[in-house]
Order: sequence, then structure tokens, then C-alpha cells
Amino acid sequence: MNRRGSLKILGFLGLTGIASFLTYKYNLSHPNFEPGYLLGEKALLAELVEIIIPETDTPGAKSAMVHLFVIEMVENCTSAKEKGIFYRGMESLKAYCKQEHGRDFMNCKEWERQAIISHFEKHDSLSAGLMGKVEKKLFGEPFFSLLKRYTINGYCVSFLGATRNFRYDPVPVVFKACIPYTAGEPSWATK
Repeated sequence: MNRRGSLKILGFLGLTGIASFLTYKYNLSHPNFEPGYLLGEKALLAELVEIIIPETDTPGAKSAMVHLFVIEMVENCTSAKEKGIFYRGMESLKAYCKQEHGRDFMNCKEWERQAIISHFEKHDSLSAGLMGKVEKKLFGEPFFSLLKRYTINGYCVSFLGATRNFRYDPVPVVFKACIPYTAGEPSWATK
């Protein structure tokens, strides 16, 4: 084989690799789900956020309507890539439930739901350090990490989360830069 033939093959392979990578990135950033997809999954999302922040002596995420916050954030405030990751994560969760337990997530027992969530939490984690940053930049934040982040943010800004789980002063009269904290005391909702 001569040098010209080798260069043609290398050029073809390079262009093929670039084209396939660009196609992969395009498919990640352009989900093929209809815009109101998550509204149909409202009940499932309510159960998922309730598992992340369950109701104890304080209200849970379901009572605080955090699932509506998650839907609003995913539909209106995330990038197309993260939206696609979230949609595919919801579909893979439903498929995993059918495959492993033979029924929908809503019909699973409590211990089965915990096992499903543990599976997704374990498999959706990023690597530590620089490798995790590279993975996040190339492939985006995993589904369960997005769900957890939006659930925690939604709970902390919800009325029930801020007033019943944290200390809340709706109209602070005096600014105090340094407030003493005693162990076991709830954190301030307004910082």
C-alpha cells in the first residue's frame, strides 16, 4: 500500500469518527419526547421524590409538591442535553421495574422501590476527581443526580420545607451577621 492510499484511509476513518461522535451528541441533546411528557408522569415523580425526602415528623417532598417543581425545572430550565438525559432516565427506570419486578414502579412494594432507587443511585454516580468532571462535561449529569438535586432544591424553597423543616423568619427585622448555633437546632431557611 502506498502513502497516498494510507492517508485516504486515515482521513476517511477520522471523518467517520467525527461524524459518529457529532451524531451521538445530537441525539443526546435532542430528545424525541413530546413537551408535556413529564405531566403524564406526575404520579411517578411524586413517589420518586417522596422516597428521596420521605415524610417523618416533618412533611415529605410529596406533601410539599416538589414533583411539580421538578417538572417545571426539567421542562423549562434545563438544557436540551439534560432534558434528554432525564427523559431517558425515566424510561429506563420504568423498563427496569418491568424487567426486575414484573410490574410498574407504582405497584411495587416499599422494599422493592428502595432497591430500585438504590440501583439507580449506584449506577448513575460519576467518577471522582478529574474523570468525573470530564464525564459530566461530555455526557451530562446522570438522571438520578438531576432528580436528587432538583428534589432537594425544590424542597428547600417550598413553603412546607422552609417553614416546617427549617427556622424561618418571613420578615427579618434586624440583620445579624453572626447568629449562635446550638447542636440539634434546625438550619435557617433564609440565609
